[in-house]
Amino acid sequence: RRSALGEGGPAGQHMSEDEAFAALADRLDVAAAQPLAVAALSSPPLAKRLLAALLDLATGPDKGQQAATAALALAFQVALSQDGTAVARYAAAADDQAPPVGVLLLGFGGASQQALRPHAEFYQRLWPAWRVVATTRAGVVGEHAAAAYAEQRRNVCDALHGCGRLLVHILSNNGHYLWVDLLRSAVGQACFADRLAGLIFDCAAVEMSALAASSMEAVVLQTVRAGALHHGLTATLRDEAAQARLQAVGA
Repeated sequence: RRSALGEGGPAGQHMSEDEAFAALADRLDVAAAQPLAVAALSSPPLAKRLLAALLDLATGPDKGQQAATAALALAFQVALSQDGTAVARYAAAADDQAPPVGVLLLGFGGASQQALRPHAEFYQRLWPAWRVVATTRAGVVGEHAAAAYAEQRRNVCDALHGCGRLLVHILSNNGHYLWVDLLRSAVGQACFADRLAGLIFDCAAVEMSALAASSMEAVVLQTVRAGALHHGLTATLRDEAAQARLQAVGA
């Protein structure tokens, strides 16, 4: 099966999804799977398949430390946003053409739209005339990733179109990074220039240099485990030996 995965593999040849997965499983070629991660930003089924393959590689007893570490790093990129670059819009109960306030929820690392829904419902319950928009910053790098993130920023601003004032609810470091990305983009500057009414820092951002190595290791492992849980990959989570190997790779 062919798909637009860009350049992949050691020779830089174009690969189909199945060829990239075969390179990952047979040759332990994690680099060949990077285009899959980019494509997975807009495909939850592909994200699930890729995360399963990466977890298999990261927890396999005979895969080697280098390949396992690379697999865990890519799994972390994929799991930073469980729904890729998706942007959810919760319409105002009354006039959604011109609500007085639009709330933008920027998710924490490892968030899904399901995890952000209680925040959206909080605003809808207290201020039903407001519109709520939710999205999470993904961590995937590679060819075409920049274009996917630019489209995400455009979709955020399109979803806030028509709102009077804007309130930005930023969750943790990951939410702050996306807020900075928006402010640095022309589309974000135009969107927020005259309408920004307030910022909420929820579980506020912290300098990454201030985190102990053990804390960063915990962030990576918990984010990947959250991804496995979100996609229903519970067998790996229940396998104590696999979890022990994952812990060792993440250390």
